[in-house]
Amino acid sequence: MVDQTWRALDVDGRAVVDLEQLGVMFRVARAVQVAWKLGIWQRLLVDAATARQVADDCETQAEPTERLLTLLAATGLVYRQPDGRFRLTDQGVATFDPASPRYYGDGLSHLAGIADRWQALEDTLRTPPAEGTGAPHMPPHVHRTFVMAMQDYAIRGRCQWLAGNVDLSGRRHLLDLGGGPGTYSVALCEAYPELRATIFDLPGTGPLAAENVARFGLSERVGFVGGNFDTDDLGTGYDCALASNVLHGAHHGSEARLRRLRATLPAGGLLIVQDFVIDDDGNGPLEAAMFGLHVGAYRVSEMIGVIEAAGFERVTLRGRGPAGNGLFTGLVPA
Repeated sequence: MVDQTWRALDVDGRAVVDLEQLGVMFRVARAVQVAWKLGIWQRLLVDAATARQVADDCETQAEPTERLLTLLAATGLVYRQPDGRFRLTDQGVATFDPASPRYYGDGLSHLAGIADRWQALEDTLRTPPAEGTGAPHMPPHVHRTFVMAMQDYAIRGRCQWLAGNVDLSGRRHLLDLGGGPGTYSVALCEAYPELRATIFDLPGTGPLAAENVARFGLSERVGFVGGNFDTDDLGTGYDCALASNVLHGAHHGSEARLRRLRATLPAGGLLIVQDFVIDDDGNGPLEAAMFGLHVGAYRVSEMIGVIEAAGFERVTLRGRGPAGNGLFTGLVPA
């Protein structure tokens, strides 16, 4: 017989992460990333090969290379044939062939850079932040990898989810703020045949966006304008705007960006915001908390508040999507 009164709010009933499984997946992720960096995935894309052939072509040691290939075979992306040669599976080809719509090579390159930041987490927590403002300059090859990694991430369920959870019926022209490769514009234009979109991003992103949009056959409906979306004229003629993963907290100038979008849209204009957001109780979701550790993330009520403060009304959290993102909408008052 229980002789004490329970309090529901004192019981943490959430599922906890499996620390052992996290350790396993860290090792798998690192093996996949290193294999990409060394060119092993790229070598297997050419044809099946023995571990010795892979090692010779990638300039690695044969024995540890075979052990690595054995691990990769356990992921289902590689298959060890009865003759001892390794080849990519159908899923492996879809993942590592640049001609595939599910290509993930740039995503892997970007994740490898993120892994370096996580390796330095102890130093990050102990070292005072450096003085100065603004994002560091990206060399062209790093910029390309970052932009196309956004395509790799969005195409794997995120853009489809967003297009299925907003209503753009009757809307004609979308401003995609910081839209990068244009994957979300593509998905929304596919879902709404009367819609056209303009991606506004740094000038160097333009050729990457144009090439990516062309692969989906939407070059005539998805355009690009180059500039700094914090300072340059965003243009006119839009009746809806998307701010996807460009509002990571007040320190990112998010309030000012939302005010600029408010000034660009007409009465009745629709704002769509998608970003990593943490629950109001501060306990997750895990993906948003991970992103927030290094970059920053609003809580749900904070995001709603900053959108309302910028002049939008009927601001609503429409749902939680893949990878810890929240989807919000708001309207310009009539």
